Amino acid sequence: AASLVAAGLPTPLVVTVPTQKLQACLVVNAKSGAKGPHELKGESVAVPAGTKAHCHLYLDRLKATLPDGCCDAAKLKGRSIEEALDAVSDGDCPAALVDAGTLVAYQKHKPGAGGQLKVLAQSDPFPPGVLVCRKGALTPDTARKLTAGLVRCVSTDEGQLLTSLWRLK
Repeated sequence: AASLVAAGLPTPLVVTVPTQKLQACLVVNAKSGAKGPHELKGESVAVPAGTKAHCHLYLDRLKATLPDGCCDAAKLKGRSIEEALDAVSDGDCPAALVDAGTLVAYQKHKPGAGGQLKVLAQSDPFPPGVLVCRKGALTPDTARKLTAGLVRCVSTDEGQLLTSLWRLK
């Protein structure tokens, strides 16, 4: 932290620790013959409402390595993540883009349908998040108080709810 401040970079206040690794997964039906994302032609990937930002980033970067016309978004707008995974499990959609933690939860909640899915491709784990502020934006005392409050928030009901929603500790 001291080296960041000395370099004039943003000052870190808190580093988050995800309760599950942040990883994006491209999921297909277990019976799919696709050997890789390059075989998902046309509008083949469901990107449901509520898909996390790291998943969108992964798909954008993946598509940049693929020929044109691969892994385009399927017309499933407005569908939930569960409905998109159901569509892949049922064979109604070739693939879905989801967070690894969401996939694990789906497979636990719906073991039959979850057993019909396999991961075709996945991102490397994303690093934990860091809450920063602009150097000089806070007094050192205010920054210490803010950091201490964020670290202590997990001891309150509201803080536990907030951090569980963000899947952080």
